[in-house]
Amino acid sequence: MRRSTFFCSLFAIYGFAATLHAQSVNEPTNSDGILPKAADGRELNLNFETGDLTDWTATGDAWKDQPHKGPISPDRPYGADKISQHTGEYWLGGYEFHRDEPQGTLTSAPFLVSQPWASFLLGGGSHAQTRVELVNNEDQKVIFKASGKNLEEMSPVVVNLAAHAGKEIFIRIVDEHTGGWGHVNFDDFLLHEKKPKFKLPVLTPGPSIQLVDQYPFENLSGQEAAEKMIVPDGFKVQLAAEEPNVAQPIAMAIDDRGRLWVAEAFEYPNRAKEGEGRDRIIILEMIWMVVLADKQLDSHESQLMRRLAGLLYIDDVQSGLAAKRAQNRLGLAD
Repeated sequence: MRRSTFFCSLFAIYGFAATLHAQSVNEPTNSDGILPKAADGRELNLNFETGDLTDWTATGDAWKDQPHKGPISPDRPYGADKISQHTGEYWLGGYEFHRDEPQGTLTSAPFLVSQPWASFLLGGGSHAQTRVELVNNEDQKVIFKASGKNLEEMSPVVVNLAAHAGKEIFIRIVDEHTGGWGHVNFDDFLLHEKKPKFKLPVLTPGPSIQLVDQYPFENLSGQEAAEKMIVPDGFKVQLAAEEPNVAQPIAMAIDDRGRLWVAEAFEYPNRAKEGEGRDRIIILEMIWMVVLADKQLDSHESQLMRRLAGLLYIDDVQSGLAAKRAQNRLGLAD
């Protein structure tokens, strides 16, 4: 009787430890995150903790009997020593009930992108046919997609949604594969105010599965673009030049004196007629800004700039225009 009680207690402790591990190892370490909300302000069931597929629309048979509760059963095929690394009690386990054969899609209710970052947990097949997509609800375009790594263990995925702030998106989980690793594991979609960090390595989609051909910040002013940039903690972006001060830049370099050299290509790749080429390297204007940084221009500096312009084959008119632009950028009067 005591031996039976001992083993029951042991299994209870093991089960508690497994649950605790599942709930902690894939939780964000620096941001709790929030569940997206429906139009009526209700939190959406994007972590499956209702124990059903509320707020999701399923097609096909891949999601029958989902979500799965608790750890992977060691008694199911290939279940020995497998862990899911899910959070909470419930998660989407594509293999747990009906294995790899069924196919289908699972689509969430649309929600507003109220935070610039998102995260979710992803496992299962690495096929293009087994994937998670984030889709713009207005034009139905896929803005992000990722697949697993042929592992049951789910890994965190981090998505930068800053370009889609204020827009409605939805999640679409796709299983179009019937062979080995023809399933998707998914859990715990959250929005974050800052980039979330995790104990485990983040799954990073390669260029072939993460769309990069969108330009959400096009046509912004230089200052607006600088304000939209996301940089590591402790860094900041300061605008140095923008159109029309710099146009058609194809290369930039900073020399050992901190000067910025910009190659402008107005003609490339076409060859201009002799004497009509407009391609150039800008450095003089940057030097003018250095000279005028103290808001003064003495005769020695003026003479030096004239000689330097001559060495660069820049006439007095162009040099004067460069000085004028530098004055304007520095907010100096004539």
